[in-house]
Amino acid sequence: MVRPNFDSPLDLVDQYDPETGDTNPSPLAKGPIASGDVFKWVQVWVYQNPGEGPGAAATGRSGYEPTDIRNNWQVDTFLVKGSDQFSPGKPAMAMALALIWRGGKEEQREFYWWTEPIVIS
Repeated sequence: MVRPNFDSPLDLVDQYDPETGDTNPSPLAKGPIASGDVFKWVQVWVYQNPGEGPGAAATGRSGYEPTDIRNNWQVDTFLVKGSDQFSPGKPAMAMALALIWRGGKEEQREFYWWTEPIVIS
């Protein structure tokens, strides 16, 4: 059974954060979904500690709409309070938790957590 993962590199895109009113470049988190599986929602965290300065962190989640997420997932992220900017070309870590219906069947649902090293572009 194929497990979800992140695309790498993750691109920085300008995101407007309605909570803070700020616009900052944050990673666009995305990746594939195994054939036949359905994501009901996904929450992601991305962080980068380049060794100099305070580091960067962002988080985001898909909505909880009844729309199924198939084939590929994608989540906008927003910088967390106190975060520095992400550094393109540097490594980072990405983590996610998803509610997945294996084979598209509710009775085969599971929460799945994964963590991967990625690069920010």
